[in-house]
Amino acid sequence: MKRRHSESCRSVGVILGVSCTLLAALCSAGCGALPGRTGASAPAATVEDTDRTDEQIGDYSAALAHYATAVSLSLEASRLEQLFNYQYLRSGVRQPSLLRDAADLRNRALDELDSALSHDAENALLLRRKGEILLDLDRIDEATALFSRAARIEPAIERWYFSVANKLEMMDKTEAAASVLEDGVREPSPLSSAYRQLALLEIGRLHHSAGRLEAAEEAYRRALDALDGAIAIATGPVARAFAEGMERDPTGVRRILVAVLIGQEKHQQAIDEARKALTRSPADPRALGALVEALLAADREAEAVDEARDFFAKHPSNQLAALTFMRLLARTSDIDGAMETGRRYLAEAGADAKVRAEIVSILRQAGRIEEAERFVFADPEGVPGYAEALALLDIYVDAGDEVKARDLAGRILEETPLDVQAAFQVVGRLFRGLGEEAAEGFADEFSETHETDHRALYAFARVLAAGGDVARAGEVCVRLAQRGAPYGDVYEVGALYLLEIGDAYGAARIILDGIEGGFVSDGEVIRR
Repeated sequence: MKRRHSESCRSVGVILGVSCTLLAALCSAGCGALPGRTGASAPAATVEDTDRTDEQIGDYSAALAHYATAVSLSLEASRLEQLFNYQYLRSGVRQPSLLRDAADLRNRALDELDSALSHDAENALLLRRKGEILLDLDRIDEATALFSRAARIEPAIERWYFSVANKLEMMDKTEAAASVLEDGVREPSPLSSAYRQLALLEIGRLHHSAGRLEAAEEAYRRALDALDGAIAIATGPVARAFAEGMERDPTGVRRILVAVLIGQEKHQQAIDEARKALTRSPADPRALGALVEALLAADREAEAVDEARDFFAKHPSNQLAALTFMRLLARTSDIDGAMETGRRYLAEAGADAKVRAEIVSILRQAGRIEEAERFVFADPEGVPGYAEALALLDIYVDAGDEVKARDLAGRILEETPLDVQAAFQVVGRLFRGLGEEAAEGFADEFSETHETDHRALYAFARVLAAGGDVARAGEVCVRLAQRGAPYGDVYEVGALYLLEIGDAYGAARIILDGIEGGFVSDGEVIRR
C-alpha cells in the first residue's frame, strides 16, 4: 500500500543538499579547448604515439583546425540564442531568424567535426564535442550514443560528466543524464572517490525524480557503500564537503532509500533500513520519522507509536520527536495523549509556534473547539502566534462562525503588517469556507478601516481570478487602482477589464496612474 511520505522521509538531507550545491558549481565550468596528446586528460603515450610519421602529425593538425572552427561556430550559435532570449525578455519581441541562424551554425559545426573525425576517428574529445552540439540540436539519442563511444575510448575530465548530465536533466532527459553519469562510475572509474560519490547520489536522484524506483534503489545502495568511507578519505574540497555532510546528516541517504523502498511496497526492507539509520544516529528524529513512515506503510501502527513514545521519552525537548509522537497519538484517537505530549514539550523547550499550532489543529480535527480557543487565548501575552491563529481561524470557518472568523482575520493582518502572503492565507480561508460574500465583506471592511493597507482587497481579487471569475477580479482591480494600491498587476488587470467593457479612456487613465506611481514599467503592458 502506497502512502504519502512524511517530510522527514522526503528530505534528501544535508548530504544531498551539499551534492546539489557542488553540482551547480561544477556545471558552471566549461569543457575547455581541445588539448593536445599531453596533459591530465590525454591518454597515456604509446609506442605508436611516439613513432608518428610526418603525415600522421599533419593529419592531427588538420583535425585540430577543424575542431577549432567547430568550437567557434558553436560559440557564435550560443551567442545568437542569448541575443534571442535577451530581446524577448527586454521587449517581448521574438526574432525566429536568430534561432534559425543558430541551428545553421551548429550544423556547420557538425560538418567541421566530421571532417576532424575523418583525420582522427578515435578522438574521444572530438566525439564528445560533437555529442554536445547534437544535444543543442535536440538530437538526444545520437548524442548519448557518441558519449558512450567516447567513454570506451578515453575518460573525460571529472566536471564534464556533471555538466552534460545537468544539461540533459534540464531537457527533461533524466534517463540519458543518468547514463552519462553511469559512464563516469563504471569500473575502472575515471572519477575520484568523492566525485564518484556525488555521481552515484545524482544517479539515484535522477531515477527517483522520474519514478524509476528500482534503478533509484540500486543507485542509492551503491552510494551508501561508497559513502561509508567518506570521512576517512576527506583529502580534497569535494571530499571534505561530503565529510561535513555526513557529520551533519549521517542518515540522509538512507532515509531517501527508505522512501524509495516504501514506494515499491518493500515494507520490511524499508523498516530494516530505517532501523539501521536510527541505530547509526539514535538521537536523530529524522531517522525516527523514516522508521515511523515505514511501519505505518506496513500497517504496523502500534509499533510506530511505541517507537515514537520511546524516542520522545529520551528526548522530550526535541521538536520533531514531539510532533511525530503527537500526530501518531492523534491518528489513534488518543487526543488527550497528544495534548499531554505537546504540553510536556512546551514545558521542556519553552514557546514554540509550530507545536502550539499542531495542538490547535489536533483539537480542531477532534471537534474540541472551545478547548482550542481557550488554549490559544491562554497565551500570557494575549496575542496568538501567526501559525496557531491561522489554525484557530480554520476552526471558526469550519464552524461557520463568520463574526469570530472576520474578527480574528483582522487581528492576524494587523499583527503582520506589510505581509501580503498573510492576506492570501486569511482571505482564501474565508472565501473557501464562508463564501464570496463573507470574504468580500471582510476585505472591504478592512480596506476602509485601514485606508493605506490594500492587502485584503488585493488578495480577494487574486482569489476571484484564480477561481475563474475574471470579470469580478477586474472590477475589484479597478477599485484598487483608483485607490493607488502598490501592486503592478492591479493596473494591468483593471485596464484590461475596462477595455472589455468598452471604456478605453478609463483603461488609459489607470495605466497612466500606474506609471506615475511607479507600479507599471513593463513596456509591453504599456503598449497593450
